[in-house]
Amino acid sequence: VTKKHKLENENRQFQDKYCLVQDRSVIICLLWKNTIAVPKEFNLKRHYESKQFKGELQKQKIDSLKQGLSLQQTLFTRGNAEVEIATQISSMIATFSQLMCMMVASQKFCPESTNKCENVSLNRMIIQHRISSLSDNISAQLKDIASKFVYFSLAANKSTDVTSTAQLLIFVHGITADFEVYEELVGMSSLQRQTKVSDILNGL
Repeated sequence: VTKKHKLENENRQFQDKYCLVQDRSVIICLLWKNTIAVPKEFNLKRHYESKQFKGELQKQKIDSLKQGLSLQQTLFTRGNAEVEIATQISSMIATFSQLMCMMVASQKFCPESTNKCENVSLNRMIIQHRISSLSDNISAQLKDIASKFVYFSLAANKSTDVTSTAQLLIFVHGITADFEVYEELVGMSSLQRQTKVSDILNGL
């Protein structure tokens, strides 16, 4: 029985002639970044004639586009590697404490900073105190900025959380005498009952 002749068995190469490159079983045009389904020379020639390069210009264009294609493929490969590292970390830290989780993650992503993570205290009271200090500092900054406003306006946005409770977010938009514009979140209020205008005003 005579075997049927298949195009992929020929491993045709038209890189120099038509600015094409073969990636696995796919023919990719280096000029237009698209693929050609059937690698017949008639199809490739017709595709190439829409954009011709000759001599040294053709060689330079091919080298440039090949480098660009390799860079794109490297970026995808690097992304897959990062996902694999994240998966490994998640399996390693599943049974660890919070501090050990930080240690494992730092060893993978920033090994030069591992020693700094060892000195971080995750005591509950210390974390609570630091959060409170950050909150006080942000409030002080907002008050200092707001005291310089020449004109300001308030904006309210309502959304519902997972417990079906309406949350009212309050923003301030102001401008100083030096025409510096600021927009900051100044507070959040829970609307336990209805969301009428009077309820929103009470929340403000």
